[in-house]
Amino acid sequence: CARPLRSYSPSSGARHLQTQDPGAGWLVADLPPDTRLADLRKEGFARLLTAAGEGSIEAALAAGGDEAAVGEAALVVDRLNPRTAGLERLSEGVATAFGWGADRCRFVPRGGGTPLALSRVAACPEHGAIHTVELTPRHFSFNSHLGACPDCDGLGRRFDVSPDLLIPQPHLPLAEAVDGRVGAVLFRSARKRTLLQAVFARYDTPEDAKVEDWPPALRKAMLHGLKRPLSISYTRSWGRSVTRIEEEREWPGIIGIVDGWGGKHDWVRRETTCRTCGGGRLQPALLAVTIGDHPPPDDESPPGASIQQAVGATVTEALAFWQDLELGKADALIAEQAVRELTARLSFLQDVGLGYLTLDRGAATLSGGEAQRIRLATQLGSRLTGTIYVLDEPTIGLHPRDTERLLATLTGLRELGNTLVVVEHDPEVMRAADYLVDLGPGAGEPGGEIVAQGTPAEVTASDSLTGAYLSGRRAIPVPAQRRAPDAWLAPPPARVHNLQAVEARLPRGAITVVTGVSGSGKSSLVMEHLGPWLEGQAVAAKDRMHKARKAGRIAKTTDFAWPVPKRLVVVDQKPIGRTPRSTPATYCDLLGPLRALFASTALARERGWDKGRFSWNTAGGRCDHCEGRGAVLIEMHFLSDVWMPCERCGGRRFNRETLEVRWKGHSIADVLDLTIEEAVEVFRNQRRIHKKLAALADVGLGYVRLGQSATTLSGGEAQRMKLAKELVGRVKETAFLLDEPTTGLHLADIEKLVAVLHRLADQGHTIVVIEHQLDVIRNADWVIDMGPEGGDGGGRVVAAGTPEAVAAVADSHTGAALRAA
Repeated sequence: CARPLRSYSPSSGARHLQTQDPGAGWLVADLPPDTRLADLRKEGFARLLTAAGEGSIEAALAAGGDEAAVGEAALVVDRLNPRTAGLERLSEGVATAFGWGADRCRFVPRGGGTPLALSRVAACPEHGAIHTVELTPRHFSFNSHLGACPDCDGLGRRFDVSPDLLIPQPHLPLAEAVDGRVGAVLFRSARKRTLLQAVFARYDTPEDAKVEDWPPALRKAMLHGLKRPLSISYTRSWGRSVTRIEEEREWPGIIGIVDGWGGKHDWVRRETTCRTCGGGRLQPALLAVTIGDHPPPDDESPPGASIQQAVGATVTEALAFWQDLELGKADALIAEQAVRELTARLSFLQDVGLGYLTLDRGAATLSGGEAQRIRLATQLGSRLTGTIYVLDEPTIGLHPRDTERLLATLTGLRELGNTLVVVEHDPEVMRAADYLVDLGPGAGEPGGEIVAQGTPAEVTASDSLTGAYLSGRRAIPVPAQRRAPDAWLAPPPARVHNLQAVEARLPRGAITVVTGVSGSGKSSLVMEHLGPWLEGQAVAAKDRMHKARKAGRIAKTTDFAWPVPKRLVVVDQKPIGRTPRSTPATYCDLLGPLRALFASTALARERGWDKGRFSWNTAGGRCDHCEGRGAVLIEMHFLSDVWMPCERCGGRRFNRETLEVRWKGHSIADVLDLTIEEAVEVFRNQRRIHKKLAALADVGLGYVRLGQSATTLSGGEAQRMKLAKELVGRVKETAFLLDEPTTGLHLADIEKLVAVLHRLADQGHTIVVIEHQLDVIRNADWVIDMGPEGGDGGGRVVAAGTPEAVAAVADSHTGAALRAA
């Protein structure tokens, strides 16, 4: 009933009665019906209160004898006026009433006003329902059996009827938006149609309103039903007679109606929000515990914020809630320390640019940069001093606006007396450092030396590669002319996650960079909306092409005009392999030509070996001890398993006989041990092999070894390897989607990457890049800036156009960074 469950001690109950000021009346205890009147008289009580009014115990005994029971009467403990009675007398009366009334009592005003109920344990003042469990922090943990929702085991999700499948077109009114099979049942009878109309009227919403525009309370009621019945009136025909029917009916909700079909509704079931806890993970009774006086989400919920609402808020919203929280004097004293801790920790999250994240966001959905900043906020909250912090590229995934916030956070840690060692490529972070150490001069074996160190000014003046970029002596060139596209890609409005019906056109055959602050909706737009749309359009176009050729409308497939690129390639940072068997040579299809080359040598032909002999996946040529892995898995039982180099082959993967075969003095193991730069020179005259090696070198992977385990490659290296693979031998028009390809790259490597992107665009391919790095943005033909903020404050296109056009937009954070650059 959305009323607070309150418990009172005798003294607090007395004070409560005084504040309510009900006037003169009776303080009564409701006794068990079989309580004997004679026992009450022995205890000194003289009066009872019945429906007819006040009466004496003596009169009741005279009428019924010594064995007379109380029945439906209540024991009058005292007659008084709480306003004028002393607190001591009132407290004693409440304590006595609690003792006789099983920890409950009432004050009944003499003038016939509403009785005031008191209970020593938490109870509803209207219905008397009691909550006997003493709440502890464990009750509010979904990892504890005390608090977890019993239907979803605290996960918040379960395999159930999905609202998205019931209403697949929320941009339409209900009659058109609902699934046809469900709609046939909803609108079939006059009763259900009238019930639907009553639900709409209850929430003051027109029936033709789009589902996506419904208020949250209506959506909840429409899907899950209402607890209170609705008064409806409709007509029913019986032959020639028409009857008007007026009745009270419960609305079970669309999901409740579908549930009534039994096992016939699997087509609308999938993993969805648990309907018992609404995704709150806790038992419904615990989700009813609220704090504060915030308005409830609907008229059937208690006022204030539940723990589900508190953790479902963004960091910014939660910070505002706890800072503005107003409590009574006693409650404020109890909550003071907890609220202070909450606001401090939320402030740290806000300071590192994570205000858009909801507090219940799954850790698996966080980017590397977001997870790192959360750890930073944790350290800020600990207020440690004299500590060394080592940070590995904390600007990953950060917009230049957010980088400024990060620098303020790092400065705060330093000012506490801590030492920070930061691995970073971002020029702004390098310029803000107190001391720089520049490693090089190259990557891999050519690196490993300190080429410059000192203040940023000293490193900038040095002749190191980093110093050249910091000083401006070397810079990533910007094209003199942008590509003017002949065609555009126009996906439908995007509504994924926080995207607010985003309509984003992209030029075909050009480089588009999608940018914006963290959480603004970039990945949602590109990876979850544009990618699936392009893939679906390509499949549909291919089907239309085959039908057109079969019908004779086109002579050959090349006559068909494709509305989108023929292929879609998503270049992300997922590993290219998870075992030692996966290497750059296998991923880029280099091992096949290499094996054929060794099989063509004189010694291999003399021994009758084919190219299978030089495969580590085939018995015969490989090391039998490690089965061609080059490493052996050591099980550590209680610790993580460890891969150790094979002691028999020394990590070379092949047996001694196979390694006797050489090409230009190199065995197959020697070739796999070459870096890509070395291999480019060795195989300069092997066109098929050289072409693939050159592509790997072009994307800045010249230091990687051909046989290096894929498990040792970083996400950025894996991403560039995927891009290099696509550079070779592809003629079909392709759409490339790249997610922050500059992660982990030095400015010199970014220059190589930009050149590769231009090379692909010059070949007619469409490039869409999610990126914050300003040099990449400046090299785009078209920029789509999302925002203006993250989370609910984003999901819109702030600016779109050439980099110069975006730089001129005053409200764009990216525009401001471009203007400064």
